[in-house]
Amino acid sequence: MDKTETITKEKLAMEIQAKLGFSRPICLEIVELFFASIVNQATLSKKVTIRKFGKFEVKDKKSRPGLNMQSGKAVTISARKVIRFIPSKKFKTELQNEQEILSYF
Repeated sequence: MDKTETITKEKLAMEIQAKLGFSRPICLEIVELFFASIVNQATLSKKVTIRKFGKFEVKDKKSRPGLNMQSGKAVTISARKVIRFIPSKKFKTELQNEQEILSYF
């Protein structure tokens, strides 16, 4: 894959299909279920850890003062939840070595 291209669920499914030989609809379903599982678990437990890959954490951000750039007036930015990805040490090492990530699982 080109380093600058956007990776879509479709492209991930195509890679799975090429490596495992499953049909395209099955590969798309695998990708959809994988991401749905991450979202569901993050919603329930606020943390999802995938060994050798990293973890997703849901953080609560407090409300804070902000600035409306068009009017210049002060506004309050409401409290919200954000999700954060923290790569594992193994992931960071492989990224620095620029190896294909699937090679170390």
